[in-house]
Amino acid sequence: MTVAEREPREIVAGLLADRRLLAACAERDMGTLFRLLNHRGISTRRIAAAVDITQGRLYDYMNGKSRVEKLAIFEQIADAFQIPGHLLGLAKRAEEVLDSASEAERPWLSPFDAAALALESALVLSDLRRHDEARTRAEHAIHLRESNRARSLALSRITLTELHLRCDDVEAAVAVSHDVLTADPNLGSIRVLCQLDGLHTALAVHRSHPPVRALLQRFDETRRARMLLLADIVPPPSKGATP
Repeated sequence: MTVAEREPREIVAGLLADRRLLAACAERDMGTLFRLLNHRGISTRRIAAAVDITQGRLYDYMNGKSRVEKLAIFEQIADAFQIPGHLLGLAKRAEEVLDSASEAERPWLSPFDAAALALESALVLSDLRRHDEARTRAEHAIHLRESNRARSLALSRITLTELHLRCDDVEAAVAVSHDVLTADPNLGSIRVLCQLDGLHTALAVHRSHPPVRALLQRFDETRRARMLLLADIVPPPSKGATP
């Protein structure tokens, strides 16, 4: 298996004795950590997805323009890459979970499980313009995903909706979109918010269809609610920018 094929957590496991990684963790310098992972073959897309941040924010960290400050992001990094919590100054509880739970008992720690791989295959098939096959894979990803994985379910359903639109199946797209909007109202994810914006744009092309018009109104309401959840993470628009 090549470095490019290995999962991020496997690469991190091989770096736990690396002085550069240990120093980055001790200093809570996540920009350096992300650069180390990227140099070992993990794409910035995979890193951003695992940590639930945008690639733009990831580049800011990697280029030293900003630093990770929020506890929730440190915890997400530790969980996604299986970094012992004490290395990042986290509470012992997180480390004990990592040490005592078996792999089968903590599937949420791997962002690349069977459901995620099914979704990845759907995206590849879509790139190849094999949209009907891609829809089948996306539906399978949703079927595999645990019900308590709200963010992953939302992303999978957004992908399926986009695939329905590419197949000109507007009715199916509307049905799945409603599933997305009725998901966990407390889900605060920048990535989900960005993808919802893109989906809104794609659906707006079909605004003349009454069910789509009603759906777009729900999109606006949902976006406002989710922006409140992310108010302390998403910076306000600059002066003169369109909200």
